[in-house]
Amino acid sequence: MFDPFTGHEAKGPLVNKFQKAFIDKAEFLYYDLIRDYNDFLEKENIPVVKEPALVENNQYTLENEQLRVEMSTFGAELQSIRNKITGFEYLWHGDKAYWARRSPILFPIVGKVWNGRMFYHSREYLLSQHGFARDCEFEAINVLDLNRKFNYCFSSFNAMAFLLKSNENTNKIYPFDFELYVVYQLEERSLKVHWVVENKTDGDIYFQIGAHPAFNYRNFDAEAPIQGYMKFNRSGRLSLTRLECGGYAAAERADLVVSESGIAITKETFAGDALVFENQLNRVALCDKDGEPYVELSFDAPVVGLWSPAKTGYAPFMCIEPWYGRCDKVGYDGDLQDREWIQKLGSREAFDVSYDIIIEE
Repeated sequence: MFDPFTGHEAKGPLVNKFQKAFIDKAEFLYYDLIRDYNDFLEKENIPVVKEPALVENNQYTLENEQLRVEMSTFGAELQSIRNKITGFEYLWHGDKAYWARRSPILFPIVGKVWNGRMFYHSREYLLSQHGFARDCEFEAINVLDLNRKFNYCFSSFNAMAFLLKSNENTNKIYPFDFELYVVYQLEERSLKVHWVVENKTDGDIYFQIGAHPAFNYRNFDAEAPIQGYMKFNRSGRLSLTRLECGGYAAAERADLVVSESGIAITKETFAGDALVFENQLNRVALCDKDGEPYVELSFDAPVVGLWSPAKTGYAPFMCIEPWYGRCDKVGYDGDLQDREWIQKLGSREAFDVSYDIIIEE
């Protein structure tokens, strides 16, 4: 009887009103039991987690005692990561005076294809920087459906899932049928971001995927000589992929010497565009002006980009971007399947990866 109003496919304003009334009635009838249960969790130091809730404008929340996370169906993009204890907002708020996005998902390419033209089997496709997924409306889905399909163990109380399917519009600029799943999973002070790309064709597909979350500087001061530090899982001499000609990989790399205290973030740090490291890093922490880390990313991605818009001096944020891919080299005119860092997926197979956003305070 309740399924048309509470099932995972139920949608619309009447459904939202019914679900709110249902929850309010349940809390009224069983308040004592709910209070006793929460008291038990607190006594046993078990984190209290709230089930994902629809806020407004197709935005959903995950919440526990430490963090409140918001995400949107548009681009399946993170909107907020807020510390409930200190009130600090970690995620950039998308002010277009600097950069209008917050944490876009880069798919089916990372960076730019040379001159915006991608070739596959000698046919030309026009694909803009970072692909189209960030500008698509995703469908919010029940994580329990993913559990059944992929044998996962997500809980609907601390995870939220989104789905993008290929369609006539995507096929015009990317010649493959796919399903892209994005899952956000909140565990204490960590937010795990899962990506699953499923090949829906009878042949191989080729793609790249990456993250682009922007994190606020702590105590930002546009006049300060240093905004903070970046610390890596290694120090010493690293190889840097240089970008030139408006965002393409240069043929020659550069050396960058990193001390144990990391790299100071100054007005010159990103003057030459993003810092791109290949096959060298798997942890990057953003630190305050005293060198204390307050947010860290842990990942298995082979490439990571670090970026902040530097055209007007400082911007109030920095992006830490794990990538399974990278922009074309200057002048590349080969086929999609021969691009550097391209991912190949066989018929009906699934590509399953994740990264972690770890709050250090």
